[in-house]
Amino acid sequence: MWHPVKAGSSLIFSLIGVFPLLLFIYLQNKTIVLTWDFFLSPSMPMSLSILLDQTGLTLMATVLFIAANVLFFTAVYMEDDPFIPRFTALVMSFIFSMCILVILPNLITLLLGWDGLGLSSYLLVLYYQTPKSQGAALITAMTNRLGDLLILFTVAWCLNTHWLPLLPWSSPSHFLIASMLIIAAMTKSAQFPFISWLPAAMAAPTPVSALVHSSTLVTAGIFILIRFFPSLKSITTLEYILLFMAAITACVAGLAAMAECDMKKVIALSTLSQLGTMAYSLAMNMPHLAFFHLITHALFKALLFMAAGTLIHYHDHNQDLRAMGMLNNTMPMISTMIVGSSLALCGAPFMAGFYSKDLIIEAQISNPFNYFLIMVFLLATGLTSAYSMRFMLNVVWSPRQAPPTSMFQPSPNLLTMGPTLALATMTVIGGASLFWVLILPESEAILPLSLKLHALFAMIIGTSMGWILNYKLFNHSSWLMSKPLVNEFLTSLAFTTPINAQATSRIPLFSGANLQKNMDGGWVEIFGGQGSLSSFSSLSPKISSSSGKSLAANLLMFLLFSVSIFLL
Repeated sequence: MWHPVKAGSSLIFSLIGVFPLLLFIYLQNKTIVLTWDFFLSPSMPMSLSILLDQTGLTLMATVLFIAANVLFFTAVYMEDDPFIPRFTALVMSFIFSMCILVILPNLITLLLGWDGLGLSSYLLVLYYQTPKSQGAALITAMTNRLGDLLILFTVAWCLNTHWLPLLPWSSPSHFLIASMLIIAAMTKSAQFPFISWLPAAMAAPTPVSALVHSSTLVTAGIFILIRFFPSLKSITTLEYILLFMAAITACVAGLAAMAECDMKKVIALSTLSQLGTMAYSLAMNMPHLAFFHLITHALFKALLFMAAGTLIHYHDHNQDLRAMGMLNNTMPMISTMIVGSSLALCGAPFMAGFYSKDLIIEAQISNPFNYFLIMVFLLATGLTSAYSMRFMLNVVWSPRQAPPTSMFQPSPNLLTMGPTLALATMTVIGGASLFWVLILPESEAILPLSLKLHALFAMIIGTSMGWILNYKLFNHSSWLMSKPLVNEFLTSLAFTTPINAQATSRIPLFSGANLQKNMDGGWVEIFGGQGSLSSFSSLSPKISSSSGKSLAANLLMFLLFSVSIFLL
């Protein structure tokens, strides 16, 4: 039990060491690059650089803060697990890989953190070693491996230029390099059509989900795009593609969250929706707003996962929303955490998500790029409020639709309430505090009141529709959800789950079956060892019967036998 507590304490001390450096860089407005020449040679010098800037250190401090709270929570959530030291080591390697990705500016050294995240996530999703976990881990690993392959191709194509993210590329193959980098980031951050692996990764323990979906694995792709944004912003074609895919991702995830009953999957789909919001901001040439939303989203999403994990822990690991009603009476503190984090996810005024999401919508309206895509983004914002309201209704206020699995009142635990209170505090004040640090007030868009209230109207309308649709349309006894095709379309993320999982494996499986039927069970069976044995076995009696009749026949059969042996 104490292994996660020790690891979390070490991360707290690391955060205390990072904070003064972060404060110095913000006050002095400087960027520090440390270079270590570890191999000096006239022909091939080798060096290692560390980049300490506002973006990287802010994300590192956020990762350390969230990871420490998650590890404290792990000590209670997995107290009966016999392999908790191994789990703690895997989580620490996961965090270390993310820190490497953040501070190393070189594309080659950055690949160490990128691959480390992929390997650690595979091992963590596979932690329970059930058939479901094995399938989810395989989908996660294969999707991330595609991104790893594209990063390797990017490194190869950059041999004639440079691997630094702060300088734009001047190579003739600039478009190809940027395309591979964007697709690699889309695989890591689960943008359409690579969205099916993120809900599947919910097979991992809940503390892993809190870490993966807040500030580590899924945000790595967005962070890479922010790092290399000076080299990507000049290619408008790729921005159009990313904009379109991000809008589809946000809408598909919102619709799927309205139809899902698994608590962890609903939160995972909300992460998918917010990743679409970040990618949308990047495609609209707003990397600072995308990074701001990345940080605020990490805070309230970690709180939401930990509060949901507490409910799952005290309900015998039952994740069904229908078994969680009326928790405002039985678990008022955890219910308050869920309501607060869900309101921040909606973008309720003065919560953490309000400052970033409101700025993104205002920036889009003040600089209209495509009115249709703006309407799609407002629809995605409304869907976020709708499924958040549905989540709160089913968990906190609605009566139970299933018998309770646990009747005892959980006693307050410092290792459970302490991390959730710390994250709840940052969910309330973190958005306003980071707004004055990351976003200059004079850079805000100046809009008339009717346009400035668009974000608030989208949230109010979405919340109201979520209240109505939860009982009328997206109830599992309604006529809409009783249609198998509609239910499959919503829960399978517009059929991307069967396409990415079954369809991609169907071709090699059928090819292997045909090969086995035609070769192993066909020609090889006839002309191979078994076929030759049966042929010679049937021929042997004839040879024996004719052996005493003619010497010439015996010599002829010996010659045929010798020739056949030579040919084999």
